[in-house]
Amino acid sequence: MGVVFIAFSLIPILGRLRAIRVQPTDGTPGWVAICAGLGFLFAGAILLSDAVAGGTGPDGQLLDDVPPWIKRFRAVMGLAIAVNLATIASWVAFGSGERHFSMSVSVPFMAARGASSESLGRWMFGSMAVLIWIVIAGALISTAREALAKRGDARDG
Repeated sequence: MGVVFIAFSLIPILGRLRAIRVQPTDGTPGWVAICAGLGFLFAGAILLSDAVAGGTGPDGQLLDDVPPWIKRFRAVMGLAIAVNLATIASWVAFGSGERHFSMSVSVPFMAARGASSESLGRWMFGSMAVLIWIVIAGALISTAREALAKRGDARDG
């Protein structure tokens, strides 16, 4: 699956680099396509690192005897995916230009679909962007605290 994700990541990246022909939506900057492609590339890299590590346990976590560099690599790739998502959501919500949104609701035996207002769409994307940036900040703060605690333990011991 990692190879499949990486292969799919090349479509928006190569399209933006004009190596292949793609038709982006009018007004969408090229860097958005690069971010989207990188998200798939990073996800594929995580899946390949799982394979290199010998797979995951029944809980989806890496096995205990996995080298620490693989755990760090996965964490960095996960952070990169989150930054990509937050960046794209931030552009949709706060970037200049007109946006068009549609909304659909599905419940058993019924589905409804229709146009949605630009302000509601921007509000939804903005809310998610802010939430993702808060999660990223929390993860970075937590990681920094752990690193500082380990550093202090190493000096004390």
